[in-house]
Amino acid sequence: MKLNIFERLLKIEVGYAHCDVPCGIYDPYPAQIDAHTCLRMTGLLKNLEANDPLRDVKFSRYIENNEKHAEDLKNKIRVIYGDFLTPGKVENDDELVLLVRDILKEASNQRQNPNEVNALKLVDSVNKFSEIFWKVKGVATKKVASPYPTNGDMVIPL
Repeated sequence: MKLNIFERLLKIEVGYAHCDVPCGIYDPYPAQIDAHTCLRMTGLLKNLEANDPLRDVKFSRYIENNEKHAEDLKNKIRVIYGDFLTPGKVENDDELVLLVRDILKEASNQRQNPNEVNALKLVDSVNKFSEIFWKVKGVATKKVASPYPTNGDMVIPL
């Protein structure tokens, strides 16, 4: 990569990060949206018509979106877990470790084998993670029906 004159003179290096200030702004809601997107892509894949002339295009797009959202979800959970839910913040650290491990594994399973069972488990696990997150913040939550065509639940703060 060519550096411009200012970068060479000032020896500027490019850095990439997720708000490792830390900014203190964390929210599991985007991970819930990712989980619901995986569930939605699964439904769309299941309902593809064999005689649809755009079947292959739709299939590729659904798979790509499923992959992207499953991986994005994993990253969001890792960031919240690693940067915010530090040891001692949660009553039962062992339970949280197992839950995070399950989420990461379930998201990988959803990428490898997108199906409704995997996607529903992922939504449920991310909801449990969200409940723990908000409990640590001292915020009450409730489960509500998602506003999405997945017909699943979401955890929101009160």
